[in-house]
Amino acid sequence: MHVKKSVLFVLTFYVSLLVLFLAGSFFAIRYAAQYIEQSYPNDLVLEYANGKMQAKNGSLPFTAKVGDNNLLTIREDGVSFGSESNESISYKDFLPATSVFSVNKETLHTTLFSNLVLFSLAGVSLGFLLLLFMRTIELLFYALIIQNLGFFMNKQMPYKKSLQLGLHLLPVAEIVNVLYLVLYRSTVFPMFDVAFLLLAIVVMRAIKVER
Repeated sequence: MHVKKSVLFVLTFYVSLLVLFLAGSFFAIRYAAQYIEQSYPNDLVLEYANGKMQAKNGSLPFTAKVGDNNLLTIREDGVSFGSESNESISYKDFLPATSVFSVNKETLHTTLFSNLVLFSLAGVSLGFLLLLFMRTIELLFYALIIQNLGFFMNKQMPYKKSLQLGLHLLPVAEIVNVLYLVLYRSTVFPMFDVAFLLLAIVVMRAIKVER
């Protein structure tokens, strides 16, 4: 398989991963929105303008239970998720500076759901682009490692071949990384790097390089 076909294969994999994450985010937001609607008082009106949230017929912070263990807390200057002690995310970080809207029990679903979906779409897409850029840099570096690994294993190969091998290892290492994140919910351990290097060693030991 030529390098161009390998690149197309990897791009297809990451686009599929993006679609999967977007779909997961959509259903997670629907799930969370249902809980928030159930907790929302009938007479509470939230008004947002100039980067601040104000409450009529009620007070802030407003806390809604999402699922069994998570809380969504709406404050004057931001919103937090998880527990009331978590640091707030400022509204200015994800809402346009000119945003002005009000929310009540009747308009909650439409306003809340549309804003959360747009925020999720923008966040996941930006994260995907950053991940793709980071993986590209890592791939160029790891191709050099594979090339040097081949030298020590007496299986020398040109950089182009090392790059092509790295392209094929990339999706497998990413799947291992995603599974680790889902199971352990931790980014401390560099699972992608460890998985990639272990796969490279195993594959290099198994392949035969034509001289």
